[in-house]
Amino acid sequence: MARKYYWLKQELGEVGQRLLEAAPKLRDEFLAYHTDYQTAFSRGVPYDNPVQGNDISNLLSVRGAWQVDTLRYSWEEHGEFHSQYKDPAVRDRFPTACSIVDWLGDDCPLATYSSIEPNSVIGRHEDGEHGTGKLLRIHVPLLIPKGDVFMEIEGHTIDWSDIYGFDGRYTHSVHNLTADRRLIFLIDITRSRLGLEPAVVFDLKKRAANWPPFVRGLFPQQQHQGS
Repeated sequence: MARKYYWLKQELGEVGQRLLEAAPKLRDEFLAYHTDYQTAFSRGVPYDNPVQGNDISNLLSVRGAWQVDTLRYSWEEHGEFHSQYKDPAVRDRFPTACSIVDWLGDDCPLATYSSIEPNSVIGRHEDGEHGTGKLLRIHVPLLIPKGDVFMEIEGHTIDWSDIYGFDGRYTHSVHNLTADRRLIFLIDITRSRLGLEPAVVFDLKKRAANWPPFVRGLFPQQQHQGS
């Protein structure tokens, strides 16, 4: 079976449609709290990744370039369970995001706002939480700058002009080569909840270092419907 990297809006069904409809409220509630987002954004916190020793600075073009505001983070295989969305203060701050996590329940082990700084790159890596192949990582665009901003996965590229999901087991990177921040709502959802086919099984020992350097244009850019 051929590898499949991306699932576009029309493939994400009811869940994808609900996430897309919620995008304006997700954005507005984030900006109402992070009032300095488009200037200093001092409330953001550097992302911590337990697989890489709580330090991904080797993957970032600018230290601290990736910042998140997390509502839920669970990684069952590593005994990681964090449920910030249950905190009354967080629920008051981000009611729309918390209601989405409530609605999806155990089919949603991770939900976070995710920001990347201008002129920054998150280097090639895989998402350890996706090792079992049960999940897709959905990107909901909230504030997407004009210009050269895209995600790459094993040489294939896609932008944030619409919602999409991807398989985080594959080697990928994120590029914001613009003068403004990029903001998305990032959420992991089980394939079964999305009504999708089971994952293709492959060798999880492949790491980013084993892939040839990323060459832009090697593959046609993935197009969203109507793009």
